[in-house]
Amino acid sequence: MQLVRANRSAKRLCHLAALITAIGLGGEDALAQTTGRDDPKVRELMRKAEAKETTGDFCLNTRWPAGDYAGYKDFLEGAKPGAWKINTFKGGENCQHDRVNTVFNKSGIRCVSYTWWACKPDANCSRGSAVACKNRNGEWETELGQ
Repeated sequence: MQLVRANRSAKRLCHLAALITAIGLGGEDALAQTTGRDDPKVRELMRKAEAKETTGDFCLNTRWPAGDYAGYKDFLEGAKPGAWKINTFKGGENCQHDRVNTVFNKSGIRCVSYTWWACKPDANCSRGSAVACKNRNGEWETELGQ
């Protein structure tokens, strides 16, 4: 019985050490990435998108922050594989979750490939992909896939 308790305690300490390391190494981003993947609302959005379900009032009830171009640019500027963001738009009726797949250079220009899951009232929820590249003027141009 004591061995079982010792193993449980050791596992708890390892989890705590991993969390402290993530916070120490990546600051809020590392902790947020772990939290976002576990967020039931993010999982539900992804499920609805994969099933191509209707939105209903899902987005209105997320209480996610409103998205804007400045936030999108910040997301792309700091993008690393696995980084993500969530937001609503159009008064909270639409919502979206973006997750970075890769960051690469194309002819010396920074590009970010990401997968998105979105719901909007006038269509079924959906999943797709995009590649955003920073042009020579410093603005981001996005090409949608799928």
